[in-house]
Amino acid sequence: MNQQPSPPDAEIVPPTVEVRLPRKDEALAVRPALAPMAPTASEEQLADRILQIILAKTAEHRAAHGAGPTPAGLVPPEKMYGTVKHIPPEIGLPNSQSLWKFFVAGILGEVKTIARMYFDPRYRLSRVAQIGVPVLLALYVLNYFFFTYTCALPVLPMVAERLMYIPLTLALYKVLVREVARYREVLAYLARYG
Repeated sequence: MNQQPSPPDAEIVPPTVEVRLPRKDEALAVRPALAPMAPTASEEQLADRILQIILAKTAEHRAAHGAGPTPAGLVPPEKMYGTVKHIPPEIGLPNSQSLWKFFVAGILGEVKTIARMYFDPRYRLSRVAQIGVPVLLALYVLNYFFFTYTCALPVLPMVAERLMYIPLTLALYKVLVREVARYREVLAYLARYG
């Protein structure tokens, strides 16, 4: 209890930057320097062995494929993996007919999922799907009747009707795709937790 109270008139001034920096430099100079750890002999040997393996593989590859750099995507599979003896027909290269079958199968799968979604008693449609889909379908019908029976010009109603189908179709597609994604999440949740 040998403390002397500071006089109330004395103002406490924190040290300035010029005063603090030399102190930090002195403190760091006194500290022992942190030297990086030198690798052990076994680590050096391992690194040398890995380097030798990489160099040997590179030399083998250059001897087999030529000295120039060859991108991996341009090397034929025979040179890369040995001789390809037989490609099974179910893995064969895609042609336009098989791609068309995948496209049609994907669309039919989506339509089946949408039908299941609408008739699944465990799933409640969102408000957007409950209201948006019937409204969009009603707009399709109104679009047809409006342009068919109100315009007297022969070509303009057909063009305008088709142009109006584009945003209606896009809107219907977006609503149904989002609802199907939500339905699949609910099915995954129900499969996991019952």
